[in-house]
Amino acid sequence: MSRANDIGSFLQNVAIFADLSSEERSRIAALLSRVELKGGQQLFREGDRGETLYIVRSGECAITVSLPDGQEIDITSFGSGDFFGEMSVFEDAPRSASCYARSDAVLYALTEHDFHTLLDNHPSLAMQVMFRMLTATAQRLANTNVFLSDMVQWGEAARKRAVTDEATGLFNRRFLDEAIEEQFQKARTANRFLSVVMLDLDHFNSINDQYGHPVGDEVIKEAVSVFRRHFRDSDIVARYGGDEFTILMPDTGPALALEICSAVCRDVAALSILEGRGGSMSRVTTSQGIASYPHHGTTVEQVKERADQALYRAKEKGRNQALVAEGANPAAHAAAGSMIAKHDIPTIAEKNRVVNNIIDALVSRKRFLVIGHQNPDEDCISSMVSIGLLLSKLAKPVLLCTAPEIPVHFRYLLEICRYNSIDVNTRCDGVDEAVDTLIICDSAKPSMIESNPTIDQLMADPRILKIEIDHHLDTDSRYSGDEGFCLVAAASSAAELIGYLGCKLSLRRDVIREYDIDEVFSRNMVLAVLTGIVGDTQMGKFIKSKKERRFYNIFSGMFNRLLSQKTTKQSNFYNMEQVYSELRSLSASQKELYTELFERRTRSDSVAYIALDARESQGVYSRFDIDTVVSVARAIADELAEESGKLSLVAYYDHTNSSDLVQFRMRRSESFKELDLRSMLSELNLKNGGGHEGAIGFRVPKGELEDFSAFVTQLIETAEARVAAAEKREN
Repeated sequence: MSRANDIGSFLQNVAIFADLSSEERSRIAALLSRVELKGGQQLFREGDRGETLYIVRSGECAITVSLPDGQEIDITSFGSGDFFGEMSVFEDAPRSASCYARSDAVLYALTEHDFHTLLDNHPSLAMQVMFRMLTATAQRLANTNVFLSDMVQWGEAARKRAVTDEATGLFNRRFLDEAIEEQFQKARTANRFLSVVMLDLDHFNSINDQYGHPVGDEVIKEAVSVFRRHFRDSDIVARYGGDEFTILMPDTGPALALEICSAVCRDVAALSILEGRGGSMSRVTTSQGIASYPHHGTTVEQVKERADQALYRAKEKGRNQALVAEGANPAAHAAAGSMIAKHDIPTIAEKNRVVNNIIDALVSRKRFLVIGHQNPDEDCISSMVSIGLLLSKLAKPVLLCTAPEIPVHFRYLLEICRYNSIDVNTRCDGVDEAVDTLIICDSAKPSMIESNPTIDQLMADPRILKIEIDHHLDTDSRYSGDEGFCLVAAASSAAELIGYLGCKLSLRRDVIREYDIDEVFSRNMVLAVLTGIVGDTQMGKFIKSKKERRFYNIFSGMFNRLLSQKTTKQSNFYNMEQVYSELRSLSASQKELYTELFERRTRSDSVAYIALDARESQGVYSRFDIDTVVSVARAIADELAEESGKLSLVAYYDHTNSSDLVQFRMRRSESFKELDLRSMLSELNLKNGGGHEGAIGFRVPKGELEDFSAFVTQLIETAEARVAAAEKREN
């Protein structure tokens, strides 16, 4: 057997190559070099340049990190068929850990240069491998909890002190008193955020009185287990007294601190430890107060006092909640971000943390306002539209606020919004008071944002989460977003970063299932992202670094290939006019179909609906492509729900060349909260479907649908009955 065939055969056992054809594996095998290590031999050290992916053929390799005293500790290991260093072929960053052979080992190495040779010669194969690498990395980060503990970070000297609470294993008061001074000094020196949380278990004395101290001890331990799940490795969690806890959250502003603390509240309240014990108290709850440097003070004493005040306000308001300190100085809040210069995200792990924070916020938050910079260019508008399209796939209400005067080319992008349930307000007036999240796109610093008094007020409100997506890393650039929610990184454009965010979202199968997302990269999304990439770089002419060039090539190539599949165009887009021409065509097509379908709507008492039988559906497909039908169907479902005030239903047959399924989408009006639509799926025994309480989608094979009209009638009648029952319960 030849060397290439031998390696190609082995690659069947490696996850990122397993599904490739033998020919494709042979192409990759030809690029691999063999590395032999003796037991104990080092492969690379922390800080070395990272530019190689390694695959273990035989033996075992360990990843290690250095303690402050110079000692090396193993944090994970890799055996035959495992791979590591996969992000080195994308990120030109130093190694964050060291690696050595635990036993004699044989490895295969794929260098950054060789991967880009593969990308140039076989782009489709390279893209398959890239996305599998990203998937594997995401799963590895999600499933691995091997990080340095706070004890290690403090070094061996801290270990020799009595710094932990014996009952819980948390840090004790002595350690906290030392740590808080040091953390404040770090925050002041580095111009970074720091949040302090005061947390009490509610009515803990009553729990001890009713159930006894042994049960009280169990309650403490159960609550601490929740703390460990939610507070991060970088947070310092200390037991300050019996049922009193203090948490220091470095690099964390009030919005992110509130997100985490609210999750702690929810999960502690869900504990069942007191159930069935015969007392009057059936659950455990917490009250929490949050204050942040520099929002609520510039000294330890000031911030602690404000956190304590917020804690007692939480108790006065009924307990079982986390509250941020009142009275933050808007100027101080603005200064907190504006004093910190933007810098590239230093590590892959940190970038993944930020991306996951943002995706979780897109899923959990309710109403979004997207803003950009003054005199917006292609990238600004494209990134705003792109993030709006992502939010529309999550069925989230979203408003885009842009400059009053928009160049004519960009209007086609904004027209796409209209047919994807995205509101556009070029005057930025009448902003919904229920907005809980701001997304700031492509804005180098706060002073450049297209703003007005309402937006200024939202920016200054610590209760509003600020997400920032930007690629400007100039010396005078400044952050506008909240710590932990700034996807600010070296890239060709802000649109490219949203493309990256979309790639990561496509790997979140839980979100894809819950929101019934057919595909993240619909044609609308691809066109919007590509507009920003090619517009901001003038087709790649103005790339500032090797890293930016690498990602520009990857994403522009990927989006061009996707577009060649989703448009009538048979070649790549070489200039903006070609992209605009496609946008104009798409905009007109969506408008025509939207108008046609909307005129077909029908109403029952509580449901506005459109149902296209097989003949009507194929008639639509004869004039409109599948992407247009899918995107317009989603938008109309949203519009009909609001028109009815209760529910909507859109039903249509898939194209005969696409599948043998009939598609059904149901949405709930924003003003009607009484019915969880997921109950419809179980009541009608619909297996191929999913969604969330306000929106569901399901599919029925054509062969199982003998009478389409009768099935639609059954759906409407079931929905009417569920609405009536829900309203009766409410009254």
